[in-house]
Amino acid sequence: MPKTKSPSMPQYEALVAPPPDRFSSSDLFDYQVSRLVEAELGKAEEFEALRSLVPEAGKLFLVVPRKPEVRAKGELDLLVTKLTSKGRGGVNYLDPKYLEDEVETPKGPYLVLEIEDGRGMLNIAPREAKAKFAKAGRSPLTWFEVYCLYLSFGEAILGHHNIDCTGSRYGSE
Repeated sequence: MPKTKSPSMPQYEALVAPPPDRFSSSDLFDYQVSRLVEAELGKAEEFEALRSLVPEAGKLFLVVPRKPEVRAKGELDLLVTKLTSKGRGGVNYLDPKYLEDEVETPKGPYLVLEIEDGRGMLNIAPREAKAKFAKAGRSPLTWFEVYCLYLSFGEAILGHHNIDCTGSRYGSE
């Protein structure tokens, strides 16, 4: 019989530690809806029809409201100021007339299911990532979906890396 390795102290501690405190799926849904309402991106009742589509606990999902019409830079500036980092509002450098989605999304509120936070695509060029998404039968996130991701989860999910919005294009890029 081969000699087995004993667990290290950190491995042992992980084994005996209590499970992490998780949001229930319902709590996560309510939290995201409250963030969208605070940002004036919809009313709570507009999202209620989505509640029955929420996956079981432990599955990450994203609530996305109706995408606002953003025609002028000032409108996008206002939207971005609602994203905060370390107590400061976001700053926009993009002109919305050059911002275009390459992925079709629903017109009204919807859920993005089985969402990932981008860690699996670190250091992969956007074109290569698009090919990987297509091969896996997945869809890349649009700029507005990433906006909602940051609005709901902020630095907790995106504090360690950036996410390319490969479902959208800016100008010729």
